[in-house]
Amino acid sequence: MDYTDAPKSGLHIIAVGGLALARGLTLEGLTTSYVLRNVGAADTLLQMGRWFGYRPGYERLCRVHMTENMHAHFTEINESVEELRHDLVVMEKQKKRPSEFGLKVRHSPTGIAITAANKMRTAEEIEVALDLSCKHTQAYEVYDDLAINKHNKMAIDELLASLNVNGSTNYNEEDKAIVYSNVPVQEVLELLTKFQNPTTHFALGSNNESLVTNYISDRLKELSSWDVAIPFVGLKSNRPFPYQTDKNAYCRSRHSGDTGDLEKGKVKITAKNVVADPNPNDLRFGQGDITESVNKLKKEDSDLRPTQAHLQARRKPLLILHIFDFEDKENRSSLSRAEDLVVSLSIGFPETKVKVKPKKYAATSRFLEMLKSMASENETDEVLEDE
Repeated sequence: MDYTDAPKSGLHIIAVGGLALARGLTLEGLTTSYVLRNVGAADTLLQMGRWFGYRPGYERLCRVHMTENMHAHFTEINESVEELRHDLVVMEKQKKRPSEFGLKVRHSPTGIAITAANKMRTAEEIEVALDLSCKHTQAYEVYDDLAINKHNKMAIDELLASLNVNGSTNYNEEDKAIVYSNVPVQEVLELLTKFQNPTTHFALGSNNESLVTNYISDRLKELSSWDVAIPFVGLKSNRPFPYQTDKNAYCRSRHSGDTGDLEKGKVKITAKNVVADPNPNDLRFGQGDITESVNKLKKEDSDLRPTQAHLQARRKPLLILHIFDFEDKENRSSLSRAEDLVVSLSIGFPETKVKVKPKKYAATSRFLEMLKSMASENETDEVLEDE
C-alpha cells in the first residue's frame, strides 16, 4: 500500500493480513480492527494489543472488534500484568533482587497459558489466598531512613488531628493507651496509603496499594468501623509520650533491634517479627473487658491461641500506632542515633465473613521459600525486656 499515491479526497482501505497483522505491522490511519485469532498463550496475545499506537485526540474514534472469549483473555491478562507490576514496584522499593524477593505471575481462569511450556523453566504452579481473618498483622520492619520515619510520624499526626476534630469518634484513655472508637475505615485506609514500610503486607506498590489495603478494601462493609490505639507506659526512665494525656505517660522502648538487613536499607524493630507488646496484651484496646468471652472461646477450643481468642472476641478491627524509643543491638542504624521517636503500626483483624478467593500462580522457587517461611512462623511470646 503506497500512501503517497492516495487521492486528495482520501483513501479507505480494508487490509486482510491474517497473522502478519499481529506481528508489528503498522497501518497508517488505522481506526478499526477485527481480531479473530485463537491464541494459546498470554505473551503472544499481548503482542497483538498494539493496534493504534499513540493517537492523542483520536482515541474515541478507534474501535477493536473481537470475540467474547478473547475479550475475557485480555481482561484477565491485564489484571495479571498489573499485579506483577505491583510486585516489581514493591521489590524495587525494598531494594531487593528477584532472587531475594520472589516473583509470581497469576494464571488466567479463562484457560489461556502464561507462555509456552518450554519457557516456564523452574516456575511451579501454586494456589495462594491471603486470609488475615483473626490475624495480628505487624509492621515489624522499618526503613533505616530518618526522612521516611519523619514522613510516617507526620502521617500519624494528621490522622490524630482528624480524629480529634471528628465528633463521631469517642476518645478515651484505657489502660495505658489513647483509644479512638468508631473511626471510619476511610481514615484508616488514608493512613495506610501514606505509611511507608518495607514489611511485606504493608509495602506500598502501584497506586499506593498494599496487601493489607486490598484486603480491607474487599471488606469495606464488614470493616467499616475501627478502634485506633496509641499505647504508652508509665515508666519515667523512658522518653516522654508526644501526645497529651491525663496520666504520666512515656513512650515504650524497643532496644533489641536487628540490623541484619541494614545493607538493604531496613531494620527489624526487635529480634523477632513483632513490634507490639507480647500477644495478646495490645489486642484488648477499644473492646472493654472481653475476658469472659475469651475464656469461653478457649474452653470451647483448647487449641485456640490467646491471640486468636482475643481477635475472635473483638467486634471491630484494631489499628495500633506504635511510637517508641528505638535502639538496635549494635548501634549501627541511623534510627538508633537519631533523637526522633520511631513509629510503626500493627492491625488486629476480627473474624470476617467474606471468603478469600484463592488464585493460581506460576511462582519462582524463591517465592515458594517465602511462602513456607510465612506459614511456619509461629506467633511469638517474646518478652521485651525494655518494658
